[in-house]
Amino acid sequence: MDLGPIEILYNWQSILLAVAVSAAVQGIKHTLNIAFGGKEKRKEVRWVTEVLLPLMPLFIGALGAILVPLHPDPLTTYIAAHPNVKPWVAFGAWGAAVGQFSDYLYQRVRLVMDAMAKPAAVVAAGVPSPSEPPSEPPADEPKSSSP
Repeated sequence: MDLGPIEILYNWQSILLAVAVSAAVQGIKHTLNIAFGGKEKRKEVRWVTEVLLPLMPLFIGALGAILVPLHPDPLTTYIAAHPNVKPWVAFGAWGAAVGQFSDYLYQRVRLVMDAMAKPAAVVAAGVPSPSEPPSEPPADEPKSSSP
């Protein structure tokens, strides 16, 4: 069995942990926005924006991986084969990697969702697409005459 990083990161346990980490980080971010009185005021505090929030997925992922007993089979096989490896250290490192991976996944999913939402918003606003001809004004409105 190949115990490479692909087998450890791309399995259902890792994806489930990544989704949980993303949800927890977004919840913490919204809580901080409320505590600071808005997103703009939170962004003014440099240690929160540049230190705390970027490290949050790593810590939450490591803590979640240590506390929740859902670990990928290749990692548990590796730990069983190497008795000198402390399980909590290996699980914490895996959780931190998944936490960082969750931020990457969140950014990509958000880009896709934003791209999918823009055409729907344009259609909902009634903006004609370039292929549609402009609509005629309703019959009850007078047409403007040029002087």
